[in-house]
Amino acid sequence: MLSQSGVPLLSLPLHPLMPSLPEEALSRALTAELVDGVCRLGVDLDACMQHEHLQPMIQFVPGLGARKAAALVRALQAKASMGKPIESREQLNQLLPLCVWHNAVGFFKFKPEGQVAGDLPRAPGLEGCRIHPEIYEQASKMCFDAMLDAMQGDDTPDNDETRLEATELSMSKRGATEVKELELADFAQYLFDSGEVKRGDATCQETLEACVAELLHPFMDTRGDCGPKGPLDAERAFELLSGESLTGSLRVGALT
Repeated sequence: MLSQSGVPLLSLPLHPLMPSLPEEALSRALTAELVDGVCRLGVDLDACMQHEHLQPMIQFVPGLGARKAAALVRALQAKASMGKPIESREQLNQLLPLCVWHNAVGFFKFKPEGQVAGDLPRAPGLEGCRIHPEIYEQASKMCFDAMLDAMQGDDTPDNDETRLEATELSMSKRGATEVKELELADFAQYLFDSGEVKRGDATCQETLEACVAELLHPFMDTRGDCGPKGPLDAERAFELLSGESLTGSLRVGALT
């Protein structure tokens, strides 16, 4: 279902040949597209709790589905009602089985610690991009090394506070150049030598490259330019919302 009112996915008039396809295969393909879209754009849980119409997105987060998503929403609401809202990916571990949390957590977005509505915009930090918590340590170290000169030079202590500062700097316009110039092959070798990554892990440098891409463009929407009228013109939006076609089921003189 695509909404709280229960709009079926297959009811969307996406193409005139949809009825000619087996429903099961079509449903799998459309669901896969929605999962891919949610993975690319992420889900802001705080926004979902404030705006009910956004909650159906949660079911398309990897590892969840409709049943687990509904249970997660109820658990989040219960936590909020007790004055203990979930405010980080780590805290989300309280509400999800470990395997589900591991699959889903990288696609949930949380605001930087301490930021509230009305504050000036800040860099989203690691909690606001597609960097999994299991590699926060390596990502924050990478940011710290990249921004060392922009902070206090070699005298800067390496701790949680300075790494957080370095991460926010890395995600700013000021730090973008420094991050782009990182020698990722050398940093991957450092991780091997320090034992933070198993030697022989062929994906280490690729993971670091993906981290840099996320730091520069968190949850970047790669679907292209929507144009001045948005992703859909008014006629197409009407067709998708109503299930009617302005060139087919609806025409001048037709009775509805």
